[in-house]
Amino acid sequence: MEQVLGESLAQRKFSLVLIGIFAALSVLLAAIGVAGVMAFLVAQRTQEMGIRIALGAQRRDVFGLVLGQGLRMAFLGMLIGLAGAFGLTRLLSGMLFGVKPSDPLTFALVSAFLIGVALLACWLPARAATRVDPMVALRYE
Repeated sequence: MEQVLGESLAQRKFSLVLIGIFAALSVLLAAIGVAGVMAFLVAQRTQEMGIRIALGAQRRDVFGLVLGQGLRMAFLGMLIGLAGAFGLTRLLSGMLFGVKPSDPLTFALVSAFLIGVALLACWLPARAATRVDPMVALRYE
């Protein structure tokens, strides 16, 4: 009986593993994309960051500025994603077992996880922004 049950669930288990792998890859690609965009924005604003530091801004203020900009983008993306997820819950309801399609705990945990990933992705470019040498930035064209 166990063998029959295992064979009947094999296709669903395989689908679940594939969905998990693709989900992990998508989170990794999203984190790399956010880090890349933030690094590009920091590189574009090198002169501004140098001027801010030269005029007396603390490095933690520059760090907070870059991190805040990245988190604003992440929250906006999260809100758009939540709206889309609520809209698509009826399509996914057939794949869920023991969980309501619009489970608030699941939405909250996934949102918190993705904001954490975005925070980590923004941390490196924000840290790089604090290391801008004001003299180099002032000479930058």
